[in-house]
Amino acid sequence: MDLIIAPYSVPMENADKAPVDTIAQYATDGNPAQGIPATILPAHVVNATVAEIVNAIRAGGKTPDRNNWNQLADIIGSIMKKVGGDDDYFLKLKSATEQKVDSEVKFVGTLSVDGHNLIINPGELKYTDGILNLPSAIWQFDGNNAMSMFATHDLKEGKKITIQSKINGVVYNAIVFRENGKIECNELQSKDMSVTDGTLNINSTNKDTNENGLIVGNSSIHLNLVNRPGQTSGIYIQEDFNNNKTDLVFYANSSGEQYFYTMDSKGTITGKYFNGESMSAFCADLAEYYIADERYDPGTLVKIGGEKEITRASIGGFFYGVISTSPAYIMNTAIRDRKNALPVTLAGRIPVLVTGMIDKGDPVTISEISGVARKAKSGERHIGFSLENSHETSIRPVECVIRQN
Repeated sequence: MDLIIAPYSVPMENADKAPVDTIAQYATDGNPAQGIPATILPAHVVNATVAEIVNAIRAGGKTPDRNNWNQLADIIGSIMKKVGGDDDYFLKLKSATEQKVDSEVKFVGTLSVDGHNLIINPGELKYTDGILNLPSAIWQFDGNNAMSMFATHDLKEGKKITIQSKINGVVYNAIVFRENGKIECNELQSKDMSVTDGTLNINSTNKDTNENGLIVGNSSIHLNLVNRPGQTSGIYIQEDFNNNKTDLVFYANSSGEQYFYTMDSKGTITGKYFNGESMSAFCADLAEYYIADERYDPGTLVKIGGEKEITRASIGGFFYGVISTSPAYIMNTAIRDRKNALPVTLAGRIPVLVTGMIDKGDPVTISEISGVARKAKSGERHIGFSLENSHETSIRPVECVIRQN
């Protein structure tokens, strides 16, 4: 495409231009029956049309070629590819502040391409209720499904960029980027992690167990102290398939020394050191693990001796403690998994196997039945006191407070 090549054509300075005292209107073929003449196209109309096309070709970086009638089409196609990318998708750029005036949609602002940058200029947009809405980019898939990105300036909340999605007609604010670097979204997801409504979910992808039947997968949170090399801590979930349980593990690594604190599914916390101002427990006795000759029922009186470490206490013998039902504080847990390891109450209140009637406040001692207590007679050495009235005669547990001899 090039300028007019014809006899009697003139240079730019002599070209006819539209008169300034006429009204701009549209052309017509006329209607002789109604006395309407056909429009006569003067030279300035042809000049304006040709100049617009040639100037667009030059602005697109091409030299007008009289023998090439596809120059403008090539430039438009090149621009669309830079803006839209893949030919299978079409990018619609639309003003976020389009207004309807007399049923006609008017767009405000300009769009330009500078190298690899798409520049949207809002033009003379106005703030409405303290908010300026800048032009948006909309990827329209169909009438009910689209993606869009737009910027706003709220005089109260500041500047932000919002990425929206419309899925089956419902609009969602997917991500909001604020000028202070804050990112807001309803749900954040990666391959193995998601954040939904303030809850962090981590899915383990490691399904290999070690020789102990334990799995420590990617379900973990690692906290690293960047300014102090070798200082790390974290939380992870550990599954024990051999014992059918799941533990929550807290760990810390300080200069090569590792410390682990584990809470199992029963609420038991295991660790190396505990420090605080006070400690409390629901149960009421202090116990220590010992290896017994055999399995004894809770409440059984025991003494040091037998084939192992403890055996049933008998009348006239030495009393050491009572097999605990549910100790508040327990020591020597290193042996608790050994055969016949039992917790022995050393002090505190505990159910004790008693025979014969007894009242609250009565002293208790070892009975004629090994491992069973009874009410102590006057002058007999006692091992504790009954905390309740029990007038049965059979062997049964009675709440007592006990002490060592």
